[in-house]
Formats: sequence, C-alpha cells, structure tokens
Amino acid sequence: MTRTLKAGHAVAASGTAALEADDAAVDIAALLPERRAVDGRLSAVRKANSEKTTANRRDLARAKTREMVLTSAREIWAEPGSYERGDLRSIARHMGRSTGSVFAHFATKADLWRAAMGYEPPVDCAEVRELLRMASKGRIAE
Repeated sequence: MTRTLKAGHAVAASGTAALEADDAAVDIAALLPERRAVDGRLSAVRKANSEKTTANRRDLARAKTREMVLTSAREIWAEPGSYERGDLRSIARHMGRSTGSVFAHFATKADLWRAAMGYEPPVDCAEVRELLRMASKGRIAE
C-alpha cells in the first residue's frame, strides 16, 4: 500500500510512502535502491582517491629516499680508491638511515655504484693489484 503525502504530513506507517508535489506523485521507496547505488559508487570513488593519495605519498617518499642513497653514495665514493672502503652500511650511516633503506633500493654495492656513478664499478682484487704493480714496473706490455 502506497500512501501519497503532501508536504508537511507524517510518513506513512507501511514504510512505503510517496510525496505529492505539483500533482506528480513520487514513490520514495522506489528511489532507495538507486540512492544506495549512488552512495556505493561515491564511496568507491572516495576510497580509490584516498588510496591514490596514499600511494602517491608512498611513491614520493620512496623516490626521496632513493635520491638520498644515491647522493650519499656519490659523496662517500667521491675520492679515488674509495669504492672498497665505502660499503652499504657506511652509506646508510652517512645518510642517517638504516641499512634496510639502502637495501630496499639496491641489492648489491655494484648495483648502487652503477646507479650513482653511471658506469661499472672498479674491480679490486689481488690479481688486478698484481697486474697494476707489474704494469707500473714496465713488466706488462700495454
């Protein structure tokens, strides 16, 4: 049973009511599912926008940390021969962060070197040192 109401009248006891305005009756109960659907879509859009904002903040913070790691690595490795002394932990200490923040962006010291310096890391091992020693004494033809 649908009751037609005029402005200022009480709501019908049956739960389905209609409002009569300008001789056009509108069934309020029929509008509820549509209203719920609109509210659901608005809620989904608000949630998506909130997640985008959170993701953007997270992405910005991650990019800022990565840049801090690269800057600290360049400062640590600025002097010739500093590659071996400058490990990932010293870079983290230099930037005032945990080693996890460095490892979150770079798996190895060589990966960090490539990103920071733009070329392959120097090779420093006993064989290379011996070859350099021999070359400096003129024992190796260039």
